[in-house]
Amino acid sequence: MKDINLLPQDMSGSNYAYSEKKAGISAKAIIIAILVLLVFGATLVLPQAYIKTLEMELSALQDEIKDQKYDEVKKVRSDLDSIDKLISDKNDVINDIDNTNISVSELTTAIKSATPEGCELFALDIRTNGILIQGKAIDNLVVAEMVSNLSRLRNLRISSRAEIDNDNTFTLKIDIIGKAGK
Repeated sequence: MKDINLLPQDMSGSNYAYSEKKAGISAKAIIIAILVLLVFGATLVLPQAYIKTLEMELSALQDEIKDQKYDEVKKVRSDLDSIDKLISDKNDVINDIDNTNISVSELTTAIKSATPEGCELFALDIRTNGILIQGKAIDNLVVAEMVSNLSRLRNLRISSRAEIDNDNTFTLKIDIIGKAGK
C-alpha cells in the first residue's frame, strides 16, 4: 500500500500548517510569576495580620483588666507594694544601725581583752561616740601597754593622751569609730 498525501504541498499560508513557536510569554511563565508574587505577598501580609491579631488580643485583655472585678486585686497589690516599701525602709535603717553601731558587750569584751596584767579598771563610761576609761596600773609601762593594745582595735581610736597621776591612776579617752569605720 501506498501512502497518499491529500494535503497540498504548499500550505504554509493556511491555519492548518504547523508554525514555529510564537515569540512571547508562555502560560507556564505566567503561572510561575503569579505563584512567586503570592508567596512574596503572603510573607509580607501574614506577619502584619498576626501583629494585628495580637494587638486586638492585647486590647481585649487591657479592657478586661479595667473591669470592676479586678479592682480588689489592684487595691491589694497597691497595699502590698506600700508594705514592701515600708519594710525595705525599715531594713535600711536596721542595716545602717548594724553597720555603724557596736554593741556594749563587744566594747567591754574588747577593752577587757586589751587590759594587761597589773592593771585594774574601776570606771568605764560608755557614751554614744566615746568611752572614758579610768583605772590604776602598777607602773607606767603597763599603762603604755594598755594604750598600745587599745590602739590596735579597729573600732576604737584613742582621742587624747593618757593622763597618768603620781599614784599610777590613769584616764583614757577613746572614740568609737563603728563597724563601718565611721
